[in-house]
Amino acid sequence: MRRKLFLLPYILLAVAMTLGVNSFAQTAAKEYGAREPATCPNRKLPITAATARMYVICDKEEYGANSLDLVGDIKVEVGAPRAYVHGQDSLLNDVDVRQPIYAIRGSYTLYSCISYRNLVSSVPPSTNCMRTSWANAQGRCWKNSFGEWHCLFPGTQVSTGLQWAAPPPPNN
Repeated sequence: MRRKLFLLPYILLAVAMTLGVNSFAQTAAKEYGAREPATCPNRKLPITAATARMYVICDKEEYGANSLDLVGDIKVEVGAPRAYVHGQDSLLNDVDVRQPIYAIRGSYTLYSCISYRNLVSSVPPSTNCMRTSWANAQGRCWKNSFGEWHCLFPGTQVSTGLQWAAPPPPNN
């Protein structure tokens, strides 16, 4: 009993910190009038079009210094696996060189949202995101040294235009 009471403050602190982080995240997203960036609870599922799509979203969505980047309208195709090639793959973050690399291609829309506090007067609050549509996006999926998949579209991208828009809906 005494040991359980000893651990109670640590357990309560962990719960409070978790609630605080969730609270902060919800408050931060409200500041942008948007949803939270996606997170991937499991990055060890095998590569398919669906999991590659999920990994791209999780790797691309994030809070920046003064913005919130979200992804919408995403389509991903997965190519055949190939071996690691140093000249092409050495800049991938923590790449496991023993694992296959998958080429991906598709399209998506990137929403870079600005906080309501930082909007200029000419931009209505309901359209606080700069929307960029990327056609013909190309990238790769790879495993890191912990066996977790990551997918990015850093390759050849052709922008089809910039425009102010509302944030994307959830699970778009």
